[in-house]
Amino acid sequence: MRLMHCLGTTAFVSVLTLWFSSELSAQDIFFTRSDYPAGDGPHSVFPVDLNEDGYDDLVTANFLSDNVSVLLGNGDGTFQTSIEYGAGDAPISTSSADFTGDSNKDLVVANQDSGTVSILPGNGDGSFQNPISYDVGDSPIFVFAIDLDDDGCHDLITANSVSDDVSILIGNGDGPFKTRFGMRLATIQVPFFRSISTETGLEI
Repeated sequence: MRLMHCLGTTAFVSVLTLWFSSELSAQDIFFTRSDYPAGDGPHSVFPVDLNEDGYDDLVTANFLSDNVSVLLGNGDGTFQTSIEYGAGDAPISTSSADFTGDSNKDLVVANQDSGTVSILPGNGDGSFQNPISYDVGDSPIFVFAIDLDDDGCHDLITANSVSDDVSILIGNGDGPFKTRFGMRLATIQVPFFRSISTETGLEI
């Protein structure tokens, strides 16, 4: 359930910069904090170089405003003003990979309330196209991109908190995902073993 009373407030991403010297003691290490506005109710942040300039950028999943914020990095620990892109209902987790085969970084977003993931194709300059949605399990709270079948194309895994399963979407490498299947999670009892010396010298 969403905390709707938070709507209308300004949310921020806080960046802590670590400063230290090899000549200083542990007590002399300190952080400086900078806050950057983002969408409403950001639930997660993902660092990735989206525009291939060698600098890490930031992506937040904004649970209450149903979008993601992209903050391009300047390379000195500071970030540009955020740009928001629509996602599904209650985005909660993000990841990035090239899903379309054009060598540009795309975004994937897990949408908790709509039970979907949204793919936002990247333009290569840190901007993104309209989202494309795929159904997954009930209430996905985490998404991860990885090549599961060793075909050189990124696949997706979501952790679904209400349906108690994971969804796997197999990628084609050119945008669409060709297969979706779920794997039910179960709790199993693990036998307890201890070492017991027998008369034959065998240990169990």
